[in-house]
Amino acid sequence: MSDFEGTLIIESLRVGTDVRDLSLTLRDIRRFRPGATGAGQPEIWTALTFTVVEEQAIVVAHALSEVLVERGWYMDLRSSKETLVVFPDKVFRYERGDADGRARAQEHGSSLGIPEDQLDWPV
Repeated sequence: MSDFEGTLIIESLRVGTDVRDLSLTLRDIRRFRPGATGAGQPEIWTALTFTVVEEQAIVVAHALSEVLVERGWYMDLRSSKETLVVFPDKVFRYERGDADGRARAQEHGSSLGIPEDQLDWPV
């Protein structure tokens, strides 16, 4: 079994979000200026980096897909074998190195107004 690692930008969550009982381990919290931001994105972000065991990764991905702001945001989770890309109300899952799977997720992200330079999760 392989743990998944992910980073959640707190500002990507809808106002009023209340997510509970996710089985994950918090690794770090940091605030930073991302440089290039998309329409409606703040200039300072708060990032939570976490890990989740493989059997809970899809549960966490779907829970977070239900609370992301509708446009301009996504997050990804990855293990040594797979990538989960989480958009509002949609999750893409593909094996690491699958160029077609990655391209489908990036195309969906572009359709949501996410700047191309932010669609840069690890291959």
